[in-house]
Parts: sequence; structure tokens; C-alpha cells
Amino acid sequence: MGKFIAFIGPLELKKRNDFYLSLVKSIIGQLLSAKAAATIFSRFVMLTNSLVSPERVLMLSDEALRGISISYQK
Repeated sequence: MGKFIAFIGPLELKKRNDFYLSLVKSIIGQLLSAKAAATIFSRFVMLTNSLVSPERVLMLSDEALRGISISYQK
């Protein structure tokens, strides 16, 4: 790992203030290409009218989530 770190340099992690939104984005992005995950996440944000919160997500039907390609498991 030391050689990789020396070659790449230090990584800067961006801290996000909205922890729930970050969690949702991570879950959607699992096992998908970056482009597919970005598309699905964009649809998700639109589905919630840009108000991503636990309460808002609980209001969404399973059918609505599957309609934007979010699987039942996610």
C-alpha cells in the first residue's frame, strides 16, 4: 500500500453534511456502474421532490421505487 500511496499521493475525502443523503447514495451505488448509479440516484431525488429524508422515503411505494430501478433488497 505504501507504494500506491507514494505514487498517487494523499487522498482527500469530502465530508458531506447530509449523512442520510450520503447513505442513500451509497446504497443505490452498490454493484452498479457509476453512470447507472448516478442516473438512478437522480431519478430518486426527483421522486422525492429533492426532499430526501427517512420520512419521505417511507412514504414511497415499493412500486415507485422499482419503477426507478431500485430493487426490493435495496
